[in-house]
Amino acid sequence: RSEEACTEARKLAHRDRDWHDNFNDSQWSDDEKTILKKRRQPIVTSNRIKRKIGFLCGMEQRQRSDPKAYPRKPDDEKSSSVVTDVLDFVETETRFDQTASQSFRDLNIEGIEAAEVIVENGDVVAVNILQYDGFFYDPRSKKRDFSDARYLGYQDWFDEDEALDLCVGMGLSDEEAKVIVESSFENISADEGYED
Repeated sequence: RSEEACTEARKLAHRDRDWHDNFNDSQWSDDEKTILKKRRQPIVTSNRIKRKIGFLCGMEQRQRSDPKAYPRKPDDEKSSSVVTDVLDFVETETRFDQTASQSFRDLNIEGIEAAEVIVENGDVVAVNILQYDGFFYDPRSKKRDFSDARYLGYQDWFDEDEALDLCVGMGLSDEEAKVIVESSFENISADEGYED
């Protein structure tokens, strides 16, 4: 349902990524190309998109601040100092600055970004960026942060044996896992992000 409802948005996101990364004559319409050929003019495209994105990312990095906890009451000074140290440690351990920079770049190009925070046994293990073409969301969501979405998720590519092990690890029987994995090979998608 998400794929069907967001087809146009995803198509534009793929186009925008192509224009940023593989800047070529794909921006020109066939009519424009024909006019240029008649004039014997070369099709010259200047990649101003990549420059602008680089500029915006540089501004974001310069204006980024370190996390800081503030006390709510006068006697919370020591607690806020400890919380600030913990936030700084987590930021360093997860290399959050790199993740934030990449997320901001992708947000500026595709217009959407998502990340997952993996926590095991109370310890933050990682902050992973989810690729824009693997992330799916409730298309009826109205809020930019998807706080009103009924569902959020992402699809990922697995080898068949990995997918079977994952399904069995989630409590499915071998037969149930085989049916689910084999049915995923049959699904055909019009969106290049779901081709795998």
